[in-house]
Amino acid sequence: MRPYEPKEDRRIGITCKFDKKKWKKGMPQFLMTNHFIHFGYALEDGKMALRVIKIFGGGKIGTDYCAFMNVIDLNMTKILQFHRHPYDAIKDMADDEPRRSDKTPMTIQGYICDMILKDPEKFYVHSTEPRSA
Repeated sequence: MRPYEPKEDRRIGITCKFDKKKWKKGMPQFLMTNHFIHFGYALEDGKMALRVIKIFGGGKIGTDYCAFMNVIDLNMTKILQFHRHPYDAIKDMADDEPRRSDKTPMTIQGYICDMILKDPEKFYVHSTEPRSA
């Protein structure tokens, strides 16, 4: 067995880097610094299920900004832990976030949810809707 394959006692994950050079006009100001977002998975019924989100923001450790990022990722992780299906949890979080008139998110939580829902296969978040035959 290769060391990176999922096992019952090992947490696996994906880490994404958000670079400030990629942002377009109109993106939230808090995303203008480099952020790393780690998506942690648990193996449930032989499939990976998104259960933990950790944000490493562009602020110094111990600052209010860093504490604010910890509050956001703990809230997202709590919601993911209580829902049976991560897709439903992400969809609920995305619906609850405030949006601008052009439907872009105003918060980092909304941006992360939209990013996951845009490409759910990349983040191993599968829809709970039954597949058509």
